[in-house]
Amino acid sequence: MRVVTFAGNMTYIDEVIRKDKVTDVYIDKSYAYIASPKWDNVQDSYLPVDTVFLNASDIEKITNKFTSYGVHVVVTDTKIPYDVRGVPPKEVINRRMRIAKMLSVILNETNDDILFVDSDVLLNDDVFAKISSTYDEVSSICIPALAKPLTSYIFTFCYSTNFYLPSKRHDMLLNVLKQYVERKVYELYPVDLYIHQTLNTKNVILVKGVCHYIRSKLYCT
Repeated sequence: MRVVTFAGNMTYIDEVIRKDKVTDVYIDKSYAYIASPKWDNVQDSYLPVDTVFLNASDIEKITNKFTSYGVHVVVTDTKIPYDVRGVPPKEVINRRMRIAKMLSVILNETNDDILFVDSDVLLNDDVFAKISSTYDEVSSICIPALAKPLTSYIFTFCYSTNFYLPSKRHDMLLNVLKQYVERKVYELYPVDLYIHQTLNTKNVILVKGVCHYIRSKLYCT
């Protein structure tokens, strides 16, 4: 099984690699950043204005460091930059498309069972034990999350992009993602919910000690 994260948010990536036993990191050149800790005056779910987006040199240094850990690193480019202009902000759609593209890249390059984990989510041994006991099923991992579009309520969310995918479901998920983009489902529906609804995910892993960095603070189930 490959444990794969994609970024996105590089703020906690070292801890995630270590804690989650990550084998592969995918970095999007158009959307790789270190989050600002200054969330005090932010009234929505988007990034503070002083968030640092990484340049090519930064990404090269990070890639070299992760490779020295024995992690397989792929640098790709969705060509979808961060953009909060408009009403609603373009980033609502951009984020959905970005995730769909990154998942497609990973699936096209990985011929194995895959545990997808967000680059700001920390798992524990109980999650891996649960996956081992249901290795033949798509399994979604419950995490603490913002109840968007609300900006202050944290709840337990069980259908995110933190999930286990057996290799026999690769082609099915690729087709789901293709439909999601080609039919412009992203205009109406979040990509994670669409994935789990279409794959008919039934196995949900809810254990204590799964943690998620939200606005620079760590929340755990």
